[in-house]
Amino acid sequence: MNQPPAPPPPVSDYRAAVGPVAAKLFDHNIVVAVDSRGESVMVRPDRILIPVSSNADVERAAEVLKRLGYEYSVRDDGRQGRDRAPVAVSVSIAKVPVEIAGERRWSVAAVAKAWAELRSEGLPAAANYVYVGSPFYTGSPFYTGSPFYTGSPFYTGSPFYTGSGKPFSSVLPADEPALTARLDLASKNGDRPRVLVLDTGMCTDLQKPPGVAHPALQDSVIVHSTWRDSSDFTAQDDEDEADVDDDGSLELEAGHGTFIAGIIRRLCPDAEVHIDGVLSSFGDGDDLSIGDGIARATERVGGDGFDVVVMSLGTYTDDDRPPPLTRWIEQYLGASVVVAAAGNSASPRPCYPAALCDVVGVGALDSSGRAWFSNYGGWVDACAPGVDVVSTFFSGVTDKVNDLTREFDGWATWSGTSFSAPKVAAAIAQEMYVSGGSASEAWHRLSDWKKFRYPDLGIVFNII
Repeated sequence: MNQPPAPPPPVSDYRAAVGPVAAKLFDHNIVVAVDSRGESVMVRPDRILIPVSSNADVERAAEVLKRLGYEYSVRDDGRQGRDRAPVAVSVSIAKVPVEIAGERRWSVAAVAKAWAELRSEGLPAAANYVYVGSPFYTGSPFYTGSPFYTGSPFYTGSPFYTGSGKPFSSVLPADEPALTARLDLASKNGDRPRVLVLDTGMCTDLQKPPGVAHPALQDSVIVHSTWRDSSDFTAQDDEDEADVDDDGSLELEAGHGTFIAGIIRRLCPDAEVHIDGVLSSFGDGDDLSIGDGIARATERVGGDGFDVVVMSLGTYTDDDRPPPLTRWIEQYLGASVVVAAAGNSASPRPCYPAALCDVVGVGALDSSGRAWFSNYGGWVDACAPGVDVVSTFFSGVTDKVNDLTREFDGWATWSGTSFSAPKVAAAIAQEMYVSGGSASEAWHRLSDWKKFRYPDLGIVFNII
């Protein structure tokens, strides 16, 4: 009897040149790939994930993986306290370096082969998708010039600049804004709202144990122990680093987490801001790094969890299906209001986690409507101004961009849906704190049907 044909690989290598970020992608263990529709995705070359929801699912996956000879581990590595079910099985793949279009890259071929094989065995296998902070486009690797399409899956317009070919951060120095004083209503309406920022981490001082470096954040941000600070420039840790490779220029996402924490502080000054670093200073994380960060943070604070969670990061997936990160969000953040940036690809393509049904996806506005870079569509729930946002940043840091030198003294201005999302998150936390009730009830009040909506961007939060 003839064997049924093998299923086609879910993804394949992107064959055209990526450009000036090819070396960075290789260093950061990122594969640029396309799915069966020719849409771009970014994945890790050394990992497949099998989402699970019970020990029976784990046993079934283990049986198949052992038979096929794959090495694997079960997440969450013993952090399943308080009757938590396992979340995913992580399968190791041998990664393969290749040269494509004259660029050294990782190939997605080994991942695609294992992915198809495990699916043919009835396992819900998925890639370990790469998420990026949304000052650069999440559907493509990154900007290489002006805002036009190249005929490939990669968009070349960008909120950061390439200049001579090297990509640079678009963040600019700014003057200190006026800050709102705390209301100190805890005795009236309960405890301060707990907000978790899952991002590049927080800039701390050099003390041991570390403390928050920025004076405006010292009464708001909680520096937990043990604070993870790695010397590996590709690592996702809790420290927000400025120039990891010591080349005189800011990393692409350097200061991203510190900036977002400052937005929460400015708009909800009574919030208690918790940090977990799930992106590198380059801006990349994945289902595992972000999922583990969610597990770490929730176990750290105990049973009360977080009121609001901010995730200014995103990814695209094959056939636009929900990614494995969905399981961690369901398992650990079911009682929280999760707010995520919609992405900066100027596209209606669903960007995750913002496009998940139980996540508040946030787009960006400018002075005349939708910001040119903002994603949009029926999956976007809310929007807020996202152009020239001012917030906290590094102090005493110099950024060299070609022949220009930029000096930062604690404050900066940046644009992106990354900075619209924490505005909506802060509005939810503030409404909860002032009017009482849970964060879910606060979001319900703020998203009432009578609130003004902008087409394909959801409810308008006109917050400067």
